[in-house]
Formats: sequence, C-alpha cells, structure tokens
Amino acid sequence: MTSDIAVALITAGSTLLGGLIVAYVVPRIKWSNEKERKKHDARVALLKRCRLQIKEPYFDIQVFMRTTEYSQIRHLLAPDLVSKIESSAGGGTIHIQAGGRGGGVNNFATKLLDEISQIERDGDFI
Repeated sequence: MTSDIAVALITAGSTLLGGLIVAYVVPRIKWSNEKERKKHDARVALLKRCRLQIKEPYFDIQVFMRTTEYSQIRHLLAPDLVSKIESSAGGGTIHIQAGGRGGGVNNFATKLLDEISQIERDGDFI
C-alpha cells in the first residue's frame, strides 16, 4: 500500500514539474520566434522603402544619404560602395561610368539596387 502511495506521489510530482517546465519554456520559444519574425518583417520593409526611393525618376544620392533608410541600410552595403557614395558626398570625388547599365556621373542607383537584391538573397528576404 505504501509503495502505491509513493508511486502516485512520484507520478504527481513528475507531472507537476513537467508542466511547470513546459509552462516556462514554451512561451519563451514563441516569444523568440515572434521577435525573429518581427525583425525579419522590419528588414523587408526597410529594403522595400529603400528600393522605392532609389527607383524614383529623379533619385539623388545626396538626398538619399540624409535619410534614415540610408543610415539603417549602410552597414549592410558593401564597404567599397559605401566609401564611393560617401566620397562623392562632399564633391571630393566624381565617379564616372561611361555607358552601359548605370552609366553617368555619380549614378549609384543601379549599384544600390544590385546591393539590395544581394542583401535580399543572402538574408532569405525573397
């Protein structure tokens, strides 16, 4: 009889402990997944806003550099592209591409769009 009570107490205690562990762990896992999803959605929205600004007919890199979008995406861009963009800001350096895709003076729109596409592919945003 005492062994039946001991088994019942051990079973009840194990069930209670298991329930407490599940009650503690599951919400944290859900919260972590939700946090990652929100971060992913925010990154997708940022890339979309950048793409829309860059596709504007009268895109100006000087104006784009002063936006919060550029500040947020800057660390994701290739370092050589950032240095070219920022060296052209003060008029110190002029980047010329003769003809072809992205031709012109300080025309960074196509390079930025290429970088955004690369970020989307690398980060599984598409």
